[in-house]
Amino acid sequence: MPPIASDPWLSDRFGYDVYRVTPVPGASAALVEHRASVPRAFYYVKIPVTATADVTSFSAVQFQVVETHVAFRADPDDVESRSVSTGGRVTIGEFRDLHEDAAEIAAMCFRFSRFHLDPLVPDALAHAIKREWVRSYTRRERGDRLFIAARDGHAVGFLAALLADVRGEPCAVIDLMGVHPDAQGRGVGSLLIRAFAEAYRGTVTSLHVGTQAANIPSIRCYERMGFRMVSAAYTLHLHHCRVAVPVV
Repeated sequence: MPPIASDPWLSDRFGYDVYRVTPVPGASAALVEHRASVPRAFYYVKIPVTATADVTSFSAVQFQVVETHVAFRADPDDVESRSVSTGGRVTIGEFRDLHEDAAEIAAMCFRFSRFHLDPLVPDALAHAIKREWVRSYTRRERGDRLFIAARDGHAVGFLAALLADVRGEPCAVIDLMGVHPDAQGRGVGSLLIRAFAEAYRGTVTSLHVGTQAANIPSIRCYERMGFRMVSAAYTLHLHHCRVAVPVV
């Protein structure tokens, strides 16, 4: 596998080339040669927290750590199933008429994503990435199912799920989950996770999700619902530009 691969989806969002870097031997040296061939690009790499030598190597070529990503796993039967109080009636479904509302929630509810934590990524772009992420589900370009939490006919949260293979076993992944700022802290996320677990129980061997170490509320929610941390990795970004870019 080449150590540097184009990310077309993010390239479309950024408006210029975006590349995913794999931390294999020689990758940081290859990066130096690669960026010399392009006027402007954004690169990202994820490195296990135990691989400190790799972090040093990539830092030496101007990558910066923007987040620590933590991954969680749960058995479908272990997800907490007790009733949750949400301060009002909330229903969970796929509600296609509320898909655009879910996309707009995604554009306002995130604070701890790697793009929101990167001071060189404008907030408007970070919000737009999350909005388009959900829209890729509504257009059936990505993922498996989009669960929506609704109250009184209005979306208050969403959970985007996809299917994957982990070491030869089928699993379901929470690809993205968000709750409207006005509804946060009221059990909506717990209801979405429960619906997610119930939907895939009997068809997958495990459930997976990832979040940022800075996102303490999400971590507490996942642990409360039965998920346990299994790994952690640093995410590093590099913004490369050899041409003058107007300050907006």
